[in-house]
Amino acid sequence: MQNNTLTLLIPGLLTERFHELRATLSLPNLSYLLSRADKQPFANGSNDFCGAMLEYQLSAAIGLNKPFPYAALAALGDGLARSNEYWLYASPVHFTAGMHDISVAKPHQLHLHREEVDDIVNELNAFLATDGLRLHASQLHHWYLKIEREAPSEYPPFWSLVGSSLSKEMIAGESSGYWQRLAVELQLLLSQSVVNKRRGAANQLPISSLWFWGGGMLPQIASFDYDAVIAQNPLAEGVAILAEMPYIELPARGFDKLQELPVGNYLAVIDTLQLPWFDEDIEKWLWHVKQLETQWFSPIIRALKQGSLHKVILQLGNEQCFIISKSQLRRWWRRIKSLDKF
Repeated sequence: MQNNTLTLLIPGLLTERFHELRATLSLPNLSYLLSRADKQPFANGSNDFCGAMLEYQLSAAIGLNKPFPYAALAALGDGLARSNEYWLYASPVHFTAGMHDISVAKPHQLHLHREEVDDIVNELNAFLATDGLRLHASQLHHWYLKIEREAPSEYPPFWSLVGSSLSKEMIAGESSGYWQRLAVELQLLLSQSVVNKRRGAANQLPISSLWFWGGGMLPQIASFDYDAVIAQNPLAEGVAILAEMPYIELPARGFDKLQELPVGNYLAVIDTLQLPWFDEDIEKWLWHVKQLETQWFSPIIRALKQGSLHKVILQLGNEQCFIISKSQLRRWWRRIKSLDKF
């Protein structure tokens, strides 16, 4: 990877959540990189969940303007979308009604399996076909809806609902009436679903409804600063396809495998922290962070020192990006800070 530049996008690492925990972590390689780096502002978003949300972080990294057509890009990566088609995420959710509001179950609490997802999508598609709609479930937790009628109003992202109250979410737009009615009809269908009845008998949470978000058509990307995208995510793959650039599967062994790549400017996207962040699963979040320390941050330092990597840019979910080259690693006068200082 000599003379290469690597931008490493890792949502959910340096956010306010787990901030106090970071003060106790021993991650000497990451601390070393951040302490010696130059810093520049990064458009992180208006709140903490934006820093952990891959969709927002990736859009900011590549300079896509709002509204972000997350679903269309991900569907393109999954081999579904084409130009001039409108796509939505249709995330399966479980609602729990409280005295004054409705909360949403965390993603892992649904424990969805491929066979039951396929069955329930077939049930719903039989109903949706009359309105020219069709569900696709390439991903277990984020399904896609292809529509041929007016676009729905913009619902908040699914990730922003976890742990929040639905009574606080505002839905606006000319077509909201149709989509609100559709949501009610889907809830009635799901309450009678054979799959949900099986889940109830097995003491598993049923799918209460679908949450529509991330809608839009494939955008135009005028220019792209990278030569390839390295990831294991359909949204990142969709960006690569749209920009007509190579897409490289994220190597299981981490950074070392990337040293075989030719000279270029690469964007690597690692989304392993997103689900444990939103689930507030500290144990799993910590496990993945330690994997990053050994499989990415340690070999990155070695490559910078050896000159096989020219520069690395870290975008880790906060309001800064960190830029490090070999010369910056020599800044011995900068003391190594703990991770809660970033």
